[in-house]
Amino acid sequence: AIPKNQEMDQVLITAIKESCRPNVVDNAISMGVNVNTKLANTLVLCIQNITKNLYNCLDFLEIVIILLEAGISMEYREEGIKTATHSVRAKTESLFIDDKKAVQVLGIILTILNNAPPPKGRSHMPYKEIACSTA
Repeated sequence: AIPKNQEMDQVLITAIKESCRPNVVDNAISMGVNVNTKLANTLVLCIQNITKNLYNCLDFLEIVIILLEAGISMEYREEGIKTATHSVRAKTESLFIDDKKAVQVLGIILTILNNAPPPKGRSHMPYKEIACSTA
């Protein structure tokens, strides 16, 4: 049976919260800056515009950096972030800042990342494995 939207949202919210640890947030930001300062800054701005809350912004940044590091080449990262900035703003502008909004934002980013071709010889890491690897 497919869970109802609310149940599915709760599953995602739990996964998001379980994958966030303070030291990982710092590491993710450092990693992002090392990979590409412009990318890291774009991610922060993009997510800040959605959440209007720095703490949530850092939580999202951590997850997004982990996803980006899981196997998407630089050119697709750049393209993905441009698309994300557009899509996310359009789809979440009128939503309240809460767990549901967080799930929708993450869902849009995940969709973009999952649709971007991985580098040759690599495959995308399933979200469950990413969540487990950060636990």
